[in-house]
Amino acid sequence: MDAETALTGLLPAVVLVSTPLSLALCVLLLRLYRRAVLRGMRQTLGHHPQPASAAVPASGAPPSAALDLADIAAASDGSAAADRAQAGTEPRFVHALAVHAAAAVVYAVVMALTWTLSSGAGVSAGRLLWLVACFSWPGVVLLQVGFARDRRDRLRLHCGYASVLAAVGAFVLLRNPGVAAGDLAVLWALLNLPATVLAALFLRPRLRAVGPLVLALVTLGVTGALLLAQLVGLHDGLLRAMVSAGAALALGATVQFWTLQLLGALTFGALGGGLLLGLGQAYRRGRLSDQTIMLGALGLFFATLQSVTLVFEHPAWVLGGALALGAAATARHLGLAPLRQATEPPPELLWLRVFALGRRSEQLFDALSRGWRYRSPMRLICGPDLLQLTVEPHEFLDFLGGRLKRRFVRAAGDLQQHDAPPRLGGDGRYRVQELFCHADTWRLALAHLTAQRAVILMDLRGFGPDQQGCRDELEHLLNHVDLRRVLLLVDDTTDRALLNRLLAGLWQGLAKDSPNRHTAAPQLWLVDPALLGTRGLHRQLAARTA
Repeated sequence: MDAETALTGLLPAVVLVSTPLSLALCVLLLRLYRRAVLRGMRQTLGHHPQPASAAVPASGAPPSAALDLADIAAASDGSAAADRAQAGTEPRFVHALAVHAAAAVVYAVVMALTWTLSSGAGVSAGRLLWLVACFSWPGVVLLQVGFARDRRDRLRLHCGYASVLAAVGAFVLLRNPGVAAGDLAVLWALLNLPATVLAALFLRPRLRAVGPLVLALVTLGVTGALLLAQLVGLHDGLLRAMVSAGAALALGATVQFWTLQLLGALTFGALGGGLLLGLGQAYRRGRLSDQTIMLGALGLFFATLQSVTLVFEHPAWVLGGALALGAAATARHLGLAPLRQATEPPPELLWLRVFALGRRSEQLFDALSRGWRYRSPMRLICGPDLLQLTVEPHEFLDFLGGRLKRRFVRAAGDLQQHDAPPRLGGDGRYRVQELFCHADTWRLALAHLTAQRAVILMDLRGFGPDQQGCRDELEHLLNHVDLRRVLLLVDDTTDRALLNRLLAGLWQGLAKDSPNRHTAAPQLWLVDPALLGTRGLHRQLAARTA
């Protein structure tokens, strides 16, 4: 098997086989992971551990001042548009966005030069510019996954790229009358469409947290299965030995073929398992982030499919994809260096919520966390609504290794073990840290997390009579947390009448030593995220960390 056959035949076969297998395996494993976590969350330990700090202190006379429930959208007197326009411009976020965009351009330039030089037709300004524009598309996909917080961000990104592509295309057509617009479109589609369609399967929020890990493992297994069969088939001695061994064991040709495939898959799969363990260790030590793993896997996917056809010029040109990825990774590493400098983070963001929100929790969390994690850490108590969105590589590997039970909080002493001090990742972001709790230990986690220097965002969309856990959390916040650090999310699915009655009753029974008892004009701020927007919400939270 020569290099040309291997790279243009075996490699596409590996991609086409491993992609659907990885997708199916991702869905299956995530369902099993979700089932395992939910089983642990429903479990009770029986002794109901309860720290003294979580107990409600004795209440005295009602507070002299009434609690004011203030609606931010109404109180701002129409400034929500200004909030949306001005918020979300965290300097660290902007810096990281610029660095990733520059790295995407570096990748595009190296790939364009590789394609131009491999053709032997000389360097043409128009051809080079069009190739750079085409090879910039993977960067647009990666920026959308890592930085676009809402539809407006995605629209700006795609419109900006379309404008650049149109301008470069017009320049090429003006300088080259013999080139048709259709030719340019076909070249763009050949370079980008296959990888985009396949990669899109793993860009869904519920899959992208573990998709790259599963894809790496399955790809190695499929490579081993196909490669070993190819190697044996090309060597007469090996083929005769395999046939003789199969005949001695009374194995038919079909059984021998699949046995060979299985041996190859297991051999390379073992290598993949070692790779996953290495990634898990690097993640635990802070050398890698979830975003680095995800974007790296997607970049490798694009580079592989975009460079494989260069083998027809010479097999060595295929290395252009690896060279482009290396150059982009180097640019990204150097550019993000200032963000990796350890600084004292502002107060953390604690996210409390109605677990029944489902996709609405996912959408808001995904949009807000992209910018906020460049500002400060995010913490939450694990719940069914965000399970598949917040799963981290080391948690998923613990599940695969049967060690997920160790991650659950069973007593107060477990909190320090499971809630490590926040630190910056290699990409300049803070991690999302979640505590896995049993049915009778989540109050331990709540008391621990609210005692931190944290800003608290409580999502009460969908709040109603059935959310007893939210009632307990609100009581804890009133009694133990300065309300200036609290922001409540509501919308038309919130039972506002019930919420108002509940808060009024809890306020009348406020604990004697509550930090809010002697506040002259106590206020609890409520906001509808649909009215304020992701940037406006980001700004309101940032104001509470000042």
